[in-house]
Amino acid sequence: MKHIIGKTARKLAPRTVENLLFLSRSGAKGSDVVELLRAYQDEIKDLKLEMNELRRDQRRMAELYDLVFERVRQDNPSVG
Repeated sequence: MKHIIGKTARKLAPRTVENLLFLSRSGAKGSDVVELLRAYQDEIKDLKLEMNELRRDQRRMAELYDLVFERVRQDNPSVG
């Protein structure tokens, strides 16, 4: 029965099964891989925070450009 379930899982989600097997094998060898995964998760979280900050900065820059061009248009109504 266990063999049939394993075979079916490999057909339905082969990459997931391989990942689970890798984790189970690495868990038996030590927690190095698990610690690496945790470190990667932390790094990804930090990168997401940085990306959000960059997006906010870019949005502010676009708003400032819009304000500058609107002011130039108001100061020079003959241009445009």
